[in-house]
Amino acid sequence: LAGGIITTEGTAQGSVKYEAPITAPTVAKSGYTFTNWSPEVPATMPAANVTCTAQWTVNTYTITLDQQGGTGGSESIEVTFDAELPAITIPTREGYTFGGYFTSENGEGTQYYNQEGTAYYNKKWDIASATTLYAKWTPHKFTVKFDANGGDGSMEDQQFTYDIEQALSANQFTRVGYSFAGWNDKANGSGNSYADQQVVKNLTATKDGQKTLYALWTANTNTPYVVKHYKEQLDGTYLAEADDTDNLTGTTAASVTPAVKSYEGFTAPSTQTVSIAADGSTVVTYLYTRNSYKLTWDLA
Repeated sequence: LAGGIITTEGTAQGSVKYEAPITAPTVAKSGYTFTNWSPEVPATMPAANVTCTAQWTVNTYTITLDQQGGTGGSESIEVTFDAELPAITIPTREGYTFGGYFTSENGEGTQYYNQEGTAYYNKKWDIASATTLYAKWTPHKFTVKFDANGGDGSMEDQQFTYDIEQALSANQFTRVGYSFAGWNDKANGSGNSYADQQVVKNLTATKDGQKTLYALWTANTNTPYVVKHYKEQLDGTYLAEADDTDNLTGTTAASVTPAVKSYEGFTAPSTQTVSIAADGSTVVTYLYTRNSYKLTWDLA
């Protein structure tokens, strides 16, 4: 029977009496279509042994390639049973690596294609029907790094998986004179902004990629600074303790021009413009000069 399987009652081989009628069996062979017997089956048994060989035509099947979210690859192929699979164009999917085609979703079942779009270990097509194969995708891993951007402290890198939401690590950085205002993927704050512990995903699609988030800082508006006023003594010196002290507040790093005071008998100095130090250490010192006046003794 040349590999065929008899599907009705009978035997593949037996003794048949001379001139007895012959009825050909119905046969089937996985992956093939029966065409005829060679030689043609005689109507009755001749006076000699007879061997009739089944003739088969190999089947071809349409295989549907389910890209499972991918794009750009082959969508279907024609395969020949028991023949090596033809090469295909593989799909792509942002944030994922293609892992071949399988008989079930998520990389389950039997693999037929590898990552390059060729037959998995030169595998031949062995399913006797039209079939759907499913793409396997592995999401990329990436790392988020945190930059203090002028602040102090340290933070560990954070690992993410593409398409999976995850909260950013809580900020651990500090900066004297400033308040933390979130993250940005540009150091100057011109990029995409994220709040502290914001739930995010897909910050980069690159496999084993890195994304740096920079701390954003808002200058405090209540940073202290001091203005001290000293009056010149009669001997031309100044006391260690100021005559007047103004305890003021302002915005970190802002320029300020504190006002001088008006004291009778003293000349005020020129005003000074200073930048408010973040740590509150700014001290402006004003020294007032004691005036001298003409004293005339009229003896007339």
